[in-house]
Amino acid sequence: MSRRLVWTYPYTLEEIWAATLAGLAELNYDIEAQEFDGLGGRLEAQAVVGGRLFLEARPEGQNATRLWIRVRGSGSRQESERIHEIIRSKLGVSL
Repeated sequence: MSRRLVWTYPYTLEEIWAATLAGLAELNYDIEAQEFDGLGGRLEAQAVVGGRLFLEARPEGQNATRLWIRVRGSGSRQESERIHEIIRSKLGVSL
């Protein structure tokens, strides 16, 4: 099973980035490095308890953004799913 989980969201890059930062703060991730501009964003973060996170966001059109999340450590797939879930909750989306 892959440790990398990719979703395409029907939101702008800016909306996804804001929801991502809010979600990671709620999950107690310490952002150690980040880059963000109109072409996309990347960040690395460390969970207070748990694995290391690598995230990349790229626009897929005017109102769509692709978001890649990879977590190192045990339970990494489940943690990637949990991060996508909290981002969706910040956007007001439920599955």
